[in-house]
Amino acid sequence: EIDEKIALMQQEAEERRQHIRNAVQELQNMFQEFDTKDSDSDPEVTRLTVRNWQEKVVGSGKATLVNFMKPSCPRCDALKPAWNSVAKKLHGASNVVVAEFNCRDKDTKKEAEQFCHQVQIRSFPKIQYYSAATSTSGEEYTGPRTERDIVAFAQQLSGGPTSQEL
Repeated sequence: EIDEKIALMQQEAEERRQHIRNAVQELQNMFQEFDTKDSDSDPEVTRLTVRNWQEKVVGSGKATLVNFMKPSCPRCDALKPAWNSVAKKLHGASNVVVAEFNCRDKDTKKEAEQFCHQVQIRSFPKIQYYSAATSTSGEEYTGPRTERDIVAFAQQLSGGPTSQEL
C-alpha cells in the first residue's frame, strides 16, 4: 500500500512537472514574437535569425546589408538611429535589403552565438554586405557610421542608385 501511494505521488509530481513545462513553453511561444521586436527599430529593418537566414539572405535573390548586433551594447545603440534611417532610405528605392541579426537572440541564444562566430563576427556592431550572387560571404563595412556613408557603401556594391539619387 505504501509503494502504491509513493508511485501515485511520483506520477502526480511528474504530471505537475509536465504541466509546468507546457506552461513555460506556451509562454515562450507567446512572447517569441514580442522578444524579437524592438520598439526602437524601424519596420523597414528585416529581422534575421538563424532560422530565417537561408530564406532571407542566401535564397532571397537580393543583396542584404546586415547589422550584426547584441543587446546592451552602447555602440549598437548608438548606431540604431542611423541604421533605421538607412533602412528607410533604401526601402523600396534599391535592390538592397537592410537587416539586423541579434547575436544574443533570446530565443536561439546558443545557435545565434555559434552562427555569429561561424561568420566571423567578433565585435559589435558589425556591418556586412551580402551580394545576391555571393550571399554566403559578406563584405565588411568599416567606414563612418553615418546614414550617408552606409547608404553610399551599399549602393556602390549593389550597383544601385547613389545616395544622391535616392
